Amino acid sequence: MTQQDDKNGGSGVSGRQAEFCYIWEFQVPPPHVEAFEKAYGPGGAWDQLFRLDSAYRGTDLLRDPQQRGRYLTIDHWATREACQSFHDRYRAEFDAIDRVCEAFTLAECHIGDFEMV
Repeated sequence: MTQQDDKNGGSGVSGRQAEFCYIWEFQVPPPHVEAFEKAYGPGGAWDQLFRLDSAYRGTDLLRDPQQRGRYLTIDHWATREACQSFHDRYRAEFDAIDRVCEAFTLAECHIGDFEMV
């Protein structure tokens, strides 16, 4: 199965065929908003890395309109096991991107892992 793009060309999940997702919250200072959105948005560094695996179903990048600099990412995968396998295989690449991107945020918090119902 291939990634399904939303109507706006983003990498969000339109068919909700993923069974597993994880959610992160980020606080981004104004000087880093553009770099953050580029890295975490459609076609960004994370999306490009995750697309190396056919079990990746897309990422939703959400911006809070009420609280400036607050973002959520929701990464969708076919299964928890597929996601873990990807992370195990691409740990070095994942860590390299994470080191670069941590400079864009003031804080980040893993909200949790979820399964579709």
